Amino acid sequence: MTPVDDLFQLIKSLTRTEKRYFKIFSSQHIIRKESNCIKLFDAIEKQDSYNEEQIKQMLKREIFIKHLSSQKVYLYNLILKSLELYHNNIESDLRSSVNQIKILYDKGLYKQCEKRIAKAKYIAEKYEKFPVLFDLLRWEGQIAYLHTYGDKSVEDVEAIYAKLRQYQGTYNMIISYVSLNASIQMVRKKMGSLRTGEEKIKYDSIIKNGFIKDERNFKSFEALVFYYQAKFSDSFFRKRMKHAPVFLSKMLSLMQQHPHRVEDYPRFYASTLLNLSVVKRDQKQYGEILPLLNKLKELNIKDKDLKEEFTNHAEHMEMILYIETGDFEKGLKIVKHMEKEKFHSETFKSSREHEINFYYNAAIICFGVGDYAACNKFLNKIILNESWELRNDLHGFARIIALISNYERKRNDLIAYSFKNTYKFLLKRSRLYKLEEIILEYIRTKLQKAETRKQQIEVFKSLKSEIELLENDSNEQAALAYFYFIPWLDSKIENRPFAEMVRRKVEAGK
Repeated sequence: MTPVDDLFQLIKSLTRTEKRYFKIFSSQHIIRKESNCIKLFDAIEKQDSYNEEQIKQMLKREIFIKHLSSQKVYLYNLILKSLELYHNNIESDLRSSVNQIKILYDKGLYKQCEKRIAKAKYIAEKYEKFPVLFDLLRWEGQIAYLHTYGDKSVEDVEAIYAKLRQYQGTYNMIISYVSLNASIQMVRKKMGSLRTGEEKIKYDSIIKNGFIKDERNFKSFEALVFYYQAKFSDSFFRKRMKHAPVFLSKMLSLMQQHPHRVEDYPRFYASTLLNLSVVKRDQKQYGEILPLLNKLKELNIKDKDLKEEFTNHAEHMEMILYIETGDFEKGLKIVKHMEKEKFHSETFKSSREHEINFYYNAAIICFGVGDYAACNKFLNKIILNESWELRNDLHGFARIIALISNYERKRNDLIAYSFKNTYKFLLKRSRLYKLEEIILEYIRTKLQKAETRKQQIEVFKSLKSEIELLENDSNEQAALAYFYFIPWLDSKIENRPFAEMVRRKVEAGK
């Protein structure tokens, strides 16, 4: 990674409000160098990929372009300074207090040092900022030892270092559970799932003696939170799905009992809500999902970009909920809202995977309400994007659903046009599901030839029977989750609305 790449990536990573703050921060300097930085910043910000020759051409009239290399370094550091101020938080304030204590100590103002230490210690203890606490106690001990400041007893000094050892033990416990959770995640990513007895033995050896059985032994908020996180990860990996939500719920309850910690770690709280929503969805406990998503939307945080990001995630999960329960009309309201309010935001566009997921789920919702033209509009945003390496599974099923949608529209011309390209794409992916193969064959041959209502029903019944045979195939179960194929076939056989058939399936608990 070159410094040029670092600068370009840093600029491209900035949110809308971070960019605005940087401009304000820079404008407060009445130095020509800052003005030059803004010009360079604007030039780089306009580029999709860094091109230095283009930058030189754009700024050829500027004197500083002769020293572009040093100007880039200056700009990089200036951006970091502005981000440091913008993202000022409890920990950075405490670090600043430690620096101030050192300055006061060097000046011999020990009484003032003690006041600053007492104030900083209160905050550091409240938020369990142990690394800062170690520094504060070290300074407190050092001041207590001074002959020129001798109103401390031996017992006082010993108490300071006893407290330091206590914090050290608690911090070590936190690190052990952070490490354990990371180990579980690494094994999960490497293995995918525990299939053989040998794999289970190897996994058990990694986490052996990692968990304390009695939660009452925990005296730290962070230690307990990371303990619950590790227990959830372990349960999820072992497919103990009844246990997984228990630990997520405990994490959520603990954080809600300590609202100041939620403010300190909003992402952790948000991910807990989202993970719990996913688990509840997998367990088909649909009634418990919306309250969780509403908590995420109502989360009071100062960072507008982060707030928008959390709202987007909540609304996207809400879309999936309405798809799975057949409430497509409610889902359509979310789609329209996200298109109007969120779709063009930088937060939404910052994640290509999130964008593709939105297109696909929006398409399914439009299919559910019978708006097949809108369905194809969203699907084409996926199909016509050449960078299909990202979520190629959705690229594949987008083509399948587009064929089904065009069948509903009675657009045989579009079916014939796209069928060959769809088949080529799926073969190129080298992961053609039996489900995909069966559906393509039926659309290409049998459905096209069925002219009467009676013939069509027979074809749909035959297709349904073949798909039902795949429901017990573990490899095909993943494919069946991309769309409600059986309810769609039932809707064609019984001449009933698709949404009604989805709701019937949900009510039957299937």
